[in-house]
Amino acid sequence: MRKVLPGTFPAADEVTKLSLGVLIFAALPLIAARREHLVISLFDGVFPKAMNRIRLIVIDVASSVLLEVLAWRLALTALRFGEYDDRTMFMGAPIAPFAWLMFAAAAASSAIALGLAISRWRAPADDA
Repeated sequence: MRKVLPGTFPAADEVTKLSLGVLIFAALPLIAARREHLVISLFDGVFPKAMNRIRLIVIDVASSVLLEVLAWRLALTALRFGEYDDRTMFMGAPIAPFAWLMFAAAAASSAIALGLAISRWRAPADDA
């Protein structure tokens, strides 16, 4: 686009930031549903195999709680953006709808993680 347009596009930074935020948070419920979060296996060898199911349930519940905290903070931020009518500098786009979208994605991901913990708890012990 630099070759086509005569100068710099002033809102390019804003478009990039908003698009990246939407992309990341739109994918978050899918990542939670597939349990494809970033994983570091620090404690895999510490717990016996019999404790694997409980460990995975604890991880799902912890993920749900952390995602709910994230959703709560995003809701507070979205309320503040809406109250002050915060907008992007060049495009003049309101920021609150983007924050609400991020809140909804984080809240949905939290519910999904909790649902996965419950389904793992109710599943037969062999399927962990």
